[in-house]
Amino acid sequence: MIATLISFTIVIGILIFVHEFGHFFVAKKAGVEVEKFSLGFGPKIIGFQKGETLYQLCAIPLGGYVKMKGENPDEPLSNDPKEFGSRGVGIRAAIVAAGSVMNFILPFFLLPLVFLIGIQVPTYLSEEPTLYWIADGSAADKAGLQSGDTIRVINGHEVDNWKMLNFTLLTESQQEQDVTISFERNGTPIDRNLSLTPDSLSLATIGIFHDMKPTIGGILADSPADRAKLQVGDKITQIAGTPITHWIQMSEIIEQYPGDEVAFVVEREGNEDSVTIKPDVRIASVAKRSPAARAGIQPGDLLLAVNNSDSVDWNNLFSTNAFPKGEQITFSISRGGDTSTVTLKPEEGEEIGIAINGKIGIIPFEETIFKRYGFFASIKEGFKQAIEMTVLTVRTLWKLVTFNMSLKMLGGPIVIAKMTGSAAKSGVASLLVFNALLSLNLSIINLLPIPVLDGGHLFFLLIELIM
Repeated sequence: MIATLISFTIVIGILIFVHEFGHFFVAKKAGVEVEKFSLGFGPKIIGFQKGETLYQLCAIPLGGYVKMKGENPDEPLSNDPKEFGSRGVGIRAAIVAAGSVMNFILPFFLLPLVFLIGIQVPTYLSEEPTLYWIADGSAADKAGLQSGDTIRVINGHEVDNWKMLNFTLLTESQQEQDVTISFERNGTPIDRNLSLTPDSLSLATIGIFHDMKPTIGGILADSPADRAKLQVGDKITQIAGTPITHWIQMSEIIEQYPGDEVAFVVEREGNEDSVTIKPDVRIASVAKRSPAARAGIQPGDLLLAVNNSDSVDWNNLFSTNAFPKGEQITFSISRGGDTSTVTLKPEEGEEIGIAINGKIGIIPFEETIFKRYGFFASIKEGFKQAIEMTVLTVRTLWKLVTFNMSLKMLGGPIVIAKMTGSAAKSGVASLLVFNALLSLNLSIINLLPIPVLDGGHLFFLLIELIM
């Protein structure tokens, strides 16, 4: 938690500093007096005066500002060239736009540095986009895609590898519209329409997966897998008599056995052994405005008991909704290591609104390759990645403002903080990539013609220029 908070503060601090420095630098170069340069809002922590400018660091690190002389519309102007409001439209527009320009430029410095330092990249991204698993009931399944199909073209754009497939789907897909996919099956070219939904924001939600061996890459503490003494590197080859070839296949089977003892066959260092594991009972989903939702039950909660009994046929109980009608139901749940009791009482004929599945607490192993370039090659690769990132950001933003993409693509400070923490755990290079992406998004979004943003100020300056 502390590491996430520190990483988030550093990332936000860098973005704010770069943005405000853009305003500050251009204002200074134009001869406009900068009265205050502040990182953060609220009470001042430290500060010093140098020349005409007070530099300060404030307590709330979620913003910053540059205060220029004559910037406030209510301030009387004396036609002094040091006053922001007394300068021409061109100078004021340059100062206002400079923050977003600096945020736009930042990724072109950060991404070459990433490849100069070196970064772990998933191996599959550079491989041919051959499908190894199709999720049951997914958009890909409904479109008739099958394991072994190799995708060649999306909406007329050729795709050579998984990275290009992911990039093209994200940039070409429109909310609740079809995408035309051309693929090969046993050497025969086939065209199909893939229907997307507002939740189709990744290859996983679309239902297509690359080669993912059922090899364990991590084990959660005090999970069923941990208690069964499974180890990182173990390969699960069979569950309940079914041979396992793919991680998603394994996950789908485990989800069918919440609270039941299941036979696993595990391969370790070339030797196979049998082990019995009882998957946890997890909340898969909670229906909106249902008794469970009103009681505060959340997806991911661990179910321990119902009406004080842990000897329950969980699948039968929830599939048949075999709860006492019109009576109070008590669930013992665990969330984040804390155990609590939740009570709900459905109305007559009302379902409780919970779907469950089984989990054993394992994380997939991701094969990666370490990529590091020389000085000039890292600049070339970094610029290439920055351009791709820019195209994806612009297209995504366009689809958002034209209501062709779900607003679920957006996240607030809490989401950004969690993603920052995850990137920080993956290393400095991953944190730099995430910082570059945030900076690019900030630069483009901040230019939208919305009054509180720089784009709003530029819009009013344009009106002033026209008048």
